[in-house]
Formats: sequence, structure tokens, C-alpha cells
Amino acid sequence: MPIRCVSSGCNNTKESGRIFAHCNCCNTWWCSRHGTKGNRCPGCGHKYLDGASSGGGCFVTTATLSALGKDDQCTELKAFREFRDNWLVNQKDGMELIEQYYRIAPEIVLAIERHPERKDIYTNLWNEDIYPCLLLIQQSHFEAAKDIYLRTMIDLKSQFMSEDV
Repeated sequence: MPIRCVSSGCNNTKESGRIFAHCNCCNTWWCSRHGTKGNRCPGCGHKYLDGASSGGGCFVTTATLSALGKDDQCTELKAFREFRDNWLVNQKDGMELIEQYYRIAPEIVLAIERHPERKDIYTNLWNEDIYPCLLLIQQSHFEAAKDIYLRTMIDLKSQFMSEDV
């Protein structure tokens, strides 16, 4: 299925080369015709520098997989996006968890990126948290995957964020 511009009725696709930006906040894409009015994503309204990118910027799982040599369209990230978009979003607390993640994950990634042992941090995140979560998602054990996610975010927040966030 081609990646299409988020704007209603637009037929521009990434495959046609007409998509130029991606929002890491809402995982949407848009074309130059619909742009970023006021530096905001046309999909969710987040400020461009707070989560939208044309190739840079990423969240915890994306940053981890990128550090391990995977690209933004790898099967692992697709599985996590599918989990988020088809299961987590439909849970009672799903939207709240997703919105919280969008608020705190960029700061966590920034802190990890500044850390001198970032490669080790990402490797540990993969081995201890992300890969086990992926295995649970692949086995349709979504509640258990959500539990790992919650524990991981609490740990990362306590390690890499200031108390006042």
C-alpha cells in the first residue's frame, strides 16, 4: 500500500517522489503542496521541530533500531506501528499512553543521543525491552507487550528526564 499525503483528497505518494515530510508524532506523511503551514504537521498540528521531520528526528524504538542499522521501514518498526495503530489505540488508556509517549520520547532520545555510551544503551534497550516486546506482539500477546512498554517508559523517564517534565 503506498504512503499517501495526509491531506484529504490528495493523491501524492511517497513512491511518486511527491511526499517530502513525515511527522513522528502522528506517523503521517505530507507533500509539498500541503506543506507545514506555520511549521505545523497538517495531520496532528504538532510543531515541526517537535516531532515532524523530513528524515531526521525519531523516537525510542526508531532510534534504537537505527543505532542497530535498521531503517525506518524495517519489519520491526512496522510491527510496532501496527500494534500502536490497531490494538493500543483501541484500549481504554491507549490514546493517553500514545500521547504521553509523543510528549516524552523526544526528550529521552535526545538525552540518550548525548550520552557517551549511547550505543550500549540502545543495545541494552533492544535486548532487554524492545525485542522481548516485539516477540510478544508477533505472538499476539498484546497485554504483555503493553506491560513491557509501560515498564520501559517508566525506567527511561526516570533515567533520562528531569523531574519537572
